[in-house]
Amino acid sequence: MQPVLIILFTGALLWIILCLSVPKLRDGINFPGIISLFYQLAIAYIIGFGFYILTVVIPEKRNTRNINAFVIPKTKNIIGDGYSIFHELAKKAGTPNSRFPSTEKELQNILQKINPQINDAPMVTSDLHNIGWIPYLNNMRVRTQDFIKKIIDRMPFLNTDLVRLLTQIEDASYFHYIESMDSPISNKDLTFLTSVLLSYFNDINNLENFMEREYNEKTRYSDLFLNH
Repeated sequence: MQPVLIILFTGALLWIILCLSVPKLRDGINFPGIISLFYQLAIAYIIGFGFYILTVVIPEKRNTRNINAFVIPKTKNIIGDGYSIFHELAKKAGTPNSRFPSTEKELQNILQKINPQINDAPMVTSDLHNIGWIPYLNNMRVRTQDFIKKIIDRMPFLNTDLVRLLTQIEDASYFHYIESMDSPISNKDLTFLTSVLLSYFNDINNLENFMEREYNEKTRYSDLFLNH
């Protein structure tokens, strides 16, 4: 609610109280016409303000709660997917880490220890055999993009900054790269993904920071993965 509306409401309410407590002011005896006019305007404003609360503020609050109930869990899933990918990569490389790497060198040290030709990614097929790392990353891409599509398609009136962050992830170079790849591949490690993966992790981190700042989501996924 705009602060100016609150100030006007308070002023109008105080003026009404003053007029009601001083009959001469209310009746306009000392200043014919003008005092009475301001008194009537104050009453009209109070009535209009109440109508505004009932028809705009309350429905808007209700809509915001409904939107948040849908958007926040799915956005947290998107963030969780990013952390899950990094957590699994770091764990496989023998360097468990709950926080995203800050440099390409740091991420490269992890990716060079993972062979995409070996089917040992943390996801299994219907016959309970592990899949390779490229299919795993592609499955996670599909899952994340599906979450984003559901949010944007079903909730068109979102915070524009949230839409920007979500579409930035949806259109990440990393996703396009993984989607276009065939498996198996000839590479002996995953270092060819260093640059695009780092950019993707930065996008996830920006989204998490935004959710903490705008939606008061204080739980950091880096803390959840810390002891796993």
